[in-house]
Amino acid sequence: MKPWIKITAIFAAGFLLGGAVTGLCIHHCFRHFGGHPPSSEFILKMLSHKLKLSPEQKDKVADLLKVEAPKMEALHKKSQDQFKAQRDAFNAKLKPLLNPDQQKKLEEMNARWEHRDEGKKCRFFHCAGMGPTPTDATK
Repeated sequence: MKPWIKITAIFAAGFLLGGAVTGLCIHHCFRHFGGHPPSSEFILKMLSHKLKLSPEQKDKVADLLKVEAPKMEALHKKSQDQFKAQRDAFNAKLKPLLNPDQQKKLEEMNARWEHRDEGKKCRFFHCAGMGPTPTDATK
């Protein structure tokens, strides 16, 4: 085989592999927080970093987050519960329309849906040293 063909093949393989890895990194690193709202510490750290807050501003923002974060978390929990109730109601109406094999597949899909968030945390900011570790978010 001619050397230029080998070099071209290696270059093409490297280009395709690099594109695939980049796509996976973008998908993994920039996805949403996995259905969980960011912690107060994460918000404070990001605001401090992005807005270059002074120490006095950090203290005031931390105090504000102590008051507002529980409200945001309660709203998130309420909306998640409402979504789950709506999904369950839909599935209850859908199930009689399906044959037994389809019902089994639907149950498997629902089981995967229920467990989709387990262990799924946005790690981009952690990797960049800008946010909580994935284990911190579960505490």
